[in-house]
Amino acid sequence: MILEARKRGEYENLTFKIADATSLSFAAENFDCVVIANALHVMPKPYKAMKEIYRVLKPNGILFAPTFLWKEGKRRKIIKKMMSILGFKMYQEWDKKQFEDFIEKYGFSVIEMKLVHGGLAPVGVIIAKRVV
Repeated sequence: MILEARKRGEYENLTFKIADATSLSFAAENFDCVVIANALHVMPKPYKAMKEIYRVLKPNGILFAPTFLWKEGKRRKIIKKMMSILGFKMYQEWDKKQFEDFIEKYGFSVIEMKLVHGGLAPVGVIIAKRVV
């Protein structure tokens, strides 16, 4: 996805990077928006990523964080079992409320939270603002 975004090069003020979300090399309060998509649930220590995201976002900056919510949905037990057999490790299993609480615990105010159904599991799509 990063390569495709770079190829398009439609906007000069956008930067696309691959980085370790738990140890970012960027200056504090450097970004207007951070996107961490489909990653927090597969991190053993997602709180480290949240602390880094808070650090690099400008005051009132926007966090866009869609992630699978493995405690939601009717087929979750079957899908989780199949994923486990295939070697896929899910470290975090949130429902909608737990995911919102997690985001808010690290200095963010949830602006919008939607559940998107379909695929493997519902995706919780959070848009949040960094609290100053």
